[in-house]
Amino acid sequence: MPYLQRGRKTWWGSFYALDGSRRRISLGTSNPRSAADFERALRQVAERPEWYDLIEAVEQGEASVPELYRAWSGSEIPALRSKLAERRANHRDVQLDNYLTPWAQWCARQRDMTPAVVAQYRQRVASLLAQRKPFRLSHLRPDVVQDWFGSLTVGPTSLPRYAAALRSFVKFLRERGVLADDPLEGVAMPAAHTARTRHASLDELATLYTAIPKDTERQRKGAALILFCHASGAEVNAALSLCWDDVNTEKREVFLRGTKNQYRQRWARVADWYWPTIERMHKEAQVQYGPNLAGRRVFHPLKPGHSGRCYVTALNLEACRAAGIQDLHVHDGRHTFAVRLLKAGAPAEVVAQQLGHNGTAMVVKVYGPWIVSAIERDTWERKAQELQRQGAA
Repeated sequence: MPYLQRGRKTWWGSFYALDGSRRRISLGTSNPRSAADFERALRQVAERPEWYDLIEAVEQGEASVPELYRAWSGSEIPALRSKLAERRANHRDVQLDNYLTPWAQWCARQRDMTPAVVAQYRQRVASLLAQRKPFRLSHLRPDVVQDWFGSLTVGPTSLPRYAAALRSFVKFLRERGVLADDPLEGVAMPAAHTARTRHASLDELATLYTAIPKDTERQRKGAALILFCHASGAEVNAALSLCWDDVNTEKREVFLRGTKNQYRQRWARVADWYWPTIERMHKEAQVQYGPNLAGRRVFHPLKPGHSGRCYVTALNLEACRAAGIQDLHVHDGRHTFAVRLLKAGAPAEVVAQQLGHNGTAMVVKVYGPWIVSAIERDTWERKAQELQRQGAA
């Protein structure tokens, strides 16, 4: 059945390709009755291998879905083929705007691309194609691409993302035979941004905690929150919102309410070296408020939101300066937590779940140097079992 995407007025449909995969495509109409007819035509044409080249033409932007429907319903498939051949012969200098939607659909079928990433890729390439109206194939030259990179008013960390989107678009065009040569050859592309992996040792954290003033309750809770981020991988906002209802004292876990999407809401185990601090704060809260701590925040009086985050950030910055610790942010607590887990032999899947990532791709990309191989992990486990048997004996 045709369906509407959120915020869109154009209907979308689906069909099964020859390899059995399910494909989705814009039907090019806002009329629900026409959308049902168009999808029926798509499915019936896709079921016949001798007609599948027309489906590929639609996916590549060479023909529209309404055009395919008219040819199918009027038994004019040969006429449509002739029209496509004429277009390919006479219009080699195609408009690249027509390939944005097929390319976005191609990106969406990639295993490691979420809908948000696909939307960002499309927006970045669309900003290049907006330089000329229409933007034709002949315009995709090294000098034009170089000027486009020079005109972008984005930060240095965003430039490689624009380059990655453009590389993906060019790869799609070359696979479809639209491009023969690589137009990016000779272009000074922005270097890939290296992920920040600054993490702290326990000695650094001890020095940092000592340097934080603890004259007021806000300062004491701020110091505890900074170490909590390093011990649990929590985001600052998630830590500020943490209530005692979210603390499982038996399993030594806390429920962190995510700040980006539903995957960031997870149970995370707190490091053993920090858990006594949780127990101490829990006893202090029971003395102050009584045994019922429902709805009470762990790091009260720090307030969730912008003010609390700014206070903790400033407190961490001043303490780092006083202690002589270089370039350590509160958010780096996630790196500290992840690196310590991986060094201890934890699988990437466990670390991804603890950090609130949807998959292991980000963990492997950012923390690859610290991932312990399965062979090393098995060796450590065997040694641990031998030591346990020797101790029992």
